[in-house]
Parts: sequence; C-alpha cells; structure tokens
Amino acid sequence: MLRKELNAIHKDKLRQQSLKRHQSCDLVMLSTSSATTSIPDLVMSLMLSTSSATTSIPDLVMSMMLSTSSATTSIPDLVKSLMLSTSSATTSIPDLVVSMMLSTSSATTSIPDLVMSMMLPKQLSYYKYP
Repeated sequence: MLRKELNAIHKDKLRQQSLKRHQSCDLVMLSTSSATTSIPDLVMSLMLSTSSATTSIPDLVMSMMLSTSSATTSIPDLVKSLMLSTSSATTSIPDLVVSMMLSTSSATTSIPDLVMSMMLPKQLSYYKYP
C-alpha cells in the first residue's frame, strides 16, 4: 500500500514538472515580441521564465525553437547564451559545442536549422510539438 502511494506521489511530481515546462515555453513565446528576437533578449526571457536547476538543454532548445525564426546568429553568441541560461549539471558545454560544430558548416546558421540538427540525433523522439 505504501509503495502504491509513493508511486502515485512520484507520478504526480513528474506530471507537475511536465506542466511547468510547457507553461515555461508558453511564457517564452509570450515574452518575445517579434520573429527576429535578439539572443540576449531571448536569454533574458528564458532566465526569467525557467529555473536553471530544472531546465535541461532539450527543454531550452525547444523553448528557443518555439520563440525564434530563421534570424541568423553567430555560434559563439549562441554558445555564450546557452552557457548563461542552462545548468552545467545537465549537459557539459564541450559536448554541446562538439554537437554544434558537427551540425554547422559556417560561422552563422539559422536557429531552427541548428536546433533541428541538435535534436534529431537524440531528443526529437521525446518531444511533441504543442
């Protein structure tokens, strides 16, 4: 009986975390006003709407994908933005940089293309578009 109650509590916590992530994505979409939002503005909105202790790289990428269009940005700026707005406990920066280097061929690339190339190898199967 105690095990069933613990399982129910755990499932409820997972459900609440999932709901919180979706609310976070909605908030990011609401807080970016145009299709050409600058990366610093995007990072600020992500930092305001997510807790760095609970936000994983895939969640951040999903948020960025929802709130940016094909505006171009430099890879170093994107890496710096990711470093500012994610917890180092969830993903090592070198791994992130390597995946970005493998998936891009020039100094500038569109955010959706970068996001898709980062998500396709591992995380895409875990996410459904809202």
